[in-house]
Amino acid sequence: KSIRAKSVRSLLVTSAVRKEGRTQTVANLAVILASIEGSRTLLIDADLRHPKLHEIFRVQGGPGLSELLQGTFPLDAVIRTTQIDNLQIIPSGHTLQGSAELFHSPRLAEAIGTLKTRYDVLLFDSPPVIPYADAIILAGYAEGILLVVKARETRREVVRRAKELLNQSEEKCIGVVLNSIEYVIPRPIY
Repeated sequence: KSIRAKSVRSLLVTSAVRKEGRTQTVANLAVILASIEGSRTLLIDADLRHPKLHEIFRVQGGPGLSELLQGTFPLDAVIRTTQIDNLQIIPSGHTLQGSAELFHSPRLAEAIGTLKTRYDVLLFDSPPVIPYADAIILAGYAEGILLVVKARETRREVVRRAKELLNQSEEKCIGVVLNSIEYVIPRPIY
């Protein structure tokens, strides 16, 4: 079944491996959607091992998603307002190594159901696909998946493997962002 990008209101942004620019890509996308489209946008830092969004948007890192999933804080206590109009984030909270189990929590499904009624767009910053199961689990909560690939660094077989893993999520992969492309502007001839 084909998914059209325009109809996607919840998007998981992931990569095959670490350090491909996934977090910066999803942060930029969130700012664009909130600013240009005027959409009520929520960015969820679902990378509970290596969180970065709270630093990018200069908000308190905890409590956050990990505390929500553990039941120690309610949903409204983990949402942060950013300096960008229409953009709020849920930081990851305290880092956890065994985070995949938390994503099976009924608290996550309940929270996402509530958030879909409050926001026009939900964006998930997910850990990379190959080293962790988190992205595959989180894909079940998103309508689409965007795969970030770093040019000249990520090997083709790694990208293929990531795509195979993502295909387990009912063909939700709506696109690929090729990151770190060098573009040389030609000199004018005159």
